[in-house]
Amino acid sequence: MRANFFPFAAILALSFLAGAAPGGNNPDAGKEETITGVMRFLNVEGGCWTFKGDNGVSYQPMEGPSILYQDGVRARLTGHPVALFGVCMTGTPFKVLRAEIIRDPSGEDKTQEEK
Repeated sequence: MRANFFPFAAILALSFLAGAAPGGNNPDAGKEETITGVMRFLNVEGGCWTFKGDNGVSYQPMEGPSILYQDGVRARLTGHPVALFGVCMTGTPFKVLRAEIIRDPSGEDKTQEEK
């Protein structure tokens, strides 16, 4: 029985690795784009961050400046989608290259760019 399982497990593992590799099955991986929206903290899986874009798409921010990680902050992010699986699965994984804070959670307008 064990000998029959090995080929299946090997094919499954290779399929997963091919899909998770940068540019794997995601045709948008590596294409830089700018999105505007609001950062939200979700109290699931030990705490997860999601960025709700004005375009109606949810993103899972990867990296980015610490000033971005405030619940309710409105920001403009520049970066690109990445072909990875996130633990929280809150949206499309998005590598943040630059972040411009438009309004902090208190509602104070500000423009502050961090890389």
